[in-house]
Amino acid sequence: AMLSGCTHEKPILPVANPVALIIDEAQNPSEPVSTGDNTSGQYENFVPSGWEILATEENDFNNDGLMDAVLVIQKIQERADYDDSEGPSRELLIIYRDEFKGLTLTIANDRAIICRTCGGLLGDPFVGIASDGNSLALTHYGGSRERWGYVHTFTLQKNGDWLLTKETITTEDTFLLTSKEETVDFTTGEYSVRYTVPPDYRNNPDFDDSAKREIADLWDRPEEKRTKSTRPLIILDYFNIDDQIGKQD
Repeated sequence: AMLSGCTHEKPILPVANPVALIIDEAQNPSEPVSTGDNTSGQYENFVPSGWEILATEENDFNNDGLMDAVLVIQKIQERADYDDSEGPSRELLIIYRDEFKGLTLTIANDRAIICRTCGGLLGDPFVGIASDGNSLALTHYGGSRERWGYVHTFTLQKNGDWLLTKETITTEDTFLLTSKEETVDFTTGEYSVRYTVPPDYRNNPDFDDSAKREIADLWDRPEEKRTKSTRPLIILDYFNIDDQIGKQD
């Protein structure tokens, strides 16, 4: 319900990607695409006409001593009210650097980033991408009075697959000043949830009795930890963030 009106028709995988419009070899995002000797760190060859780079994260993900990159590209919007109904407007690209081949596109996923207008009153929900070693995190945050946040962490495997290994979902009530944070490690099944409440809520004149009872209910809830049954890990190539909304609980 948080992102109502922003869901997409589920595509037949693998998803066709706009990079294929300008790179002949990119007919299938699961097949590596090389741009030849392009070691200058410039990624314009991977950005189709009418698109732009929204975010870049560089790291040596595969430990070969060369700097790789993750890009988020987006359509250059001409209208402020563009609602993504004309097709995905953002795409996540993973590019490896090779000493001999230059830069090679290995993943292109146009369902991994929430659309620009899907953030509610806060506006664009895309916060950014971050990396640590062989892990990559995608962060989104949006809403109005009720805020929501998602951090999806993917880890590069020895076989070259990027797997969804961790998810953190945060919900906040900006009036009650309460929050709930759920984290699940998909590799172990470990799940935790913790609540945050304002410590002086009982004396806050802005809270009526109903609000105080609601806050008190959260105050009494201890941090919970348990183990969930594990499931096959989702591959980044086929990750669809719309499918992950509201999956915790």
